[in-house]
Amino acid sequence: MPESRDTKATVLSVLCDPELWSWDERPFSSISFSRDGTGTLRAGAELSVFIAVEIEWKLKTSGALDASVDLGHKAKDSSVAQQLSVFDVEITLTRRVHPLLKDHFQDGDLVNEKALTEAAFLPKTFHARLERGRFAEPALSLTKEQPFRGPKYQFRLAFDKSPFPPRKEWMEEGRFAAEQCRFWDCREFVAGEVGKDGFMSALVQKAKGSLANITGS
Repeated sequence: MPESRDTKATVLSVLCDPELWSWDERPFSSISFSRDGTGTLRAGAELSVFIAVEIEWKLKTSGALDASVDLGHKAKDSSVAQQLSVFDVEITLTRRVHPLLKDHFQDGDLVNEKALTEAAFLPKTFHARLERGRFAEPALSLTKEQPFRGPKYQFRLAFDKSPFPPRKEWMEEGRFAAEQCRFWDCREFVAGEVGKDGFMSALVQKAKGSLANITGS
């Protein structure tokens, strides 16, 4: 008899258990949350990294992450997002370097406090929404020629404004690169990759639609 697996979780575990919440597929830009109130923030493109810091975060909405979530239960229509929680969270960028990238930089690299003003390191409060469903990586929304790629993540974390510093909080030296990437437009992140299933499901649905149009004509 196979061993039964407990699929019960809380909204807190949905937020904190993923290693990363990603803006893009690589991921070059990402955020993470740990249960001890710390986490990480990374902003980059290709081989360049401009922000790689530890963060500190504090929930401002009491009890907002306490609700139970049954991860074993599949919604009848996964294309409709299920809202798990809406909450306010305070996030502070620290001057501690991202633990996985500590050995990545040299003294002259334009990163963290060399790229950001003092204001970027002040605490800021964000209104956040945590959802479950099927989602593509948010970076695709800025791609002019979007490839056909089905949704492949089961969780989405959306902020009212980006956790990356706004344009005015970048030093002059780092502002050109930031403007090319527009990190301040990154307000949504995804986690919980579901492999090829999302792509194949979307492909099947597209094929069914095409077939229906042919037979109906």
